[in-house]
Amino acid sequence: MSVEAVNKLLDEGFALVDKGMLQHALPLFEQATELDEKNAETWMMQGAIKGELGAVQDALACLGKAVLLDPDYAEAHHIQCKILQSQGRLDEAESSGRKAVESDPAYGDAWLTLGAVCGLAGHLEEAEACCRRAVELLPDSMDARNNLANLLKLQGRGVQAIPLYQEILARNPVNAEVNYNLGVALQEQGKLEEAEHCYSRAVTNNPDFAAAYSSLGDVLLKQQKIPEALQYCSKAVEIDPSSADAQIRLGSVLSVSGSEEKRRLLECLEEDHVYTDTREPMMLASELSGLYSCEDDTARESLVRLFSEFDSGEVYPSSWWLSALQRFGPRELAHDKIARGVMSSVYSWSIPTKEVLGDIVRFTGDGGISSYGSGRGYWEYLLQTGYGVDVLASDTHLRHRFVEMQKLDYADADVHKADTVFLSWVPDGVSSAEGLLDKMRSGQRLVLVGVPADKRGAARICATSRFFTILVDRFRHQATVPLVQFAYIDDVVEFYVKN
Repeated sequence: MSVEAVNKLLDEGFALVDKGMLQHALPLFEQATELDEKNAETWMMQGAIKGELGAVQDALACLGKAVLLDPDYAEAHHIQCKILQSQGRLDEAESSGRKAVESDPAYGDAWLTLGAVCGLAGHLEEAEACCRRAVELLPDSMDARNNLANLLKLQGRGVQAIPLYQEILARNPVNAEVNYNLGVALQEQGKLEEAEHCYSRAVTNNPDFAAAYSSLGDVLLKQQKIPEALQYCSKAVEIDPSSADAQIRLGSVLSVSGSEEKRRLLECLEEDHVYTDTREPMMLASELSGLYSCEDDTARESLVRLFSEFDSGEVYPSSWWLSALQRFGPRELAHDKIARGVMSSVYSWSIPTKEVLGDIVRFTGDGGISSYGSGRGYWEYLLQTGYGVDVLASDTHLRHRFVEMQKLDYADADVHKADTVFLSWVPDGVSSAEGLLDKMRSGQRLVLVGVPADKRGAARICATSRFFTILVDRFRHQATVPLVQFAYIDDVVEFYVKN
């Protein structure tokens, strides 16, 4: 082996890497490895280049050889971590990331990557600690600040995230992602006009940013700017029709847009009133169906037919609902969102089927149900009248509904220890429901209806990320039951028992 020959190959290889000529550099590092098989650097560079070129397994094999030769090779562990993260192998990625920072505690980029991996794995406190270390070591890195801000926002600490986002935008005001994230944090603080400006800058700088269009439409809707909200929510769905968030927000705008007659009917539905006859909500749903506009004639006819046939006193099997929704056309077109609009305005956000109601009754056993955030109380009504379950319902806003309710916030709930707690579609960003979980006793049962957290444990369109963290830490998951779903809405029923 000639040391000079190996070093010459390395120098030539690094020069090509600096020029971005990876495919030309790779053979030089391979030749260097043939001359010196115990040189960890040549194996590391092979692994790094093969990873960039998409040869993942070969890359990991080379990096594995590098850290075998030099167990404290921080850069090799770091690259290994990044490749494993890209493959979704988060446990292995976290292990490699920890070895990188243990080998070199001052390796800022490794702390940054490890923080990202821990965040994806749902280890939010560890992720935050890693990102804070990265910010210390990389004072000029906007990525480190952005990752830290995102983690703070994810944990419901938007107030702390806002100055970090603002600091980034002071240096790079056209960053669409950071403008969007700042908008979300501001909206969570109720600063709607400031959030609107942030979302507007995001879509100006990235015209294909579906989430920013959707959020812009949402914040405009909250300011009663209906035509503008409809424009931007429609644009979001046009860009990304598979986005549940965009579909839900467009449905929300459609439900309040339209004629003056429709607006008056929706306002009426928000008034405090308990139905005494199931024909009353059926008439309201039928009337509302006739006031919906839709570009697709088949979907509009299907809407009118659905709520003319639907009997709110009956419990229908899944097959009935599936057949009814199929009439709206291909799911990818999401024409059934107009049915979701009527359903959520008069009945409930999720579809109660015979099968899932039976599952709830079996899970509940002989005890009663305490329902919080009961909305229209339709599920509660069916459980009472169809199955004889004793249900106590409550909500912060008493509107047209099927059952008597207490006016009560989640935070004010006094949970009876014998009751199963029933929560349906906990509003996005509402943290008071976290306290309700804290009040539940060991062994107490929970039925949760809505869209669950993502794979990281982050809230999507229901509750908060901390709410779902509490579920993971303090409850035993018993089962997840799928629902008949409207297009792009991944709602389920989950059963838990508190530890």
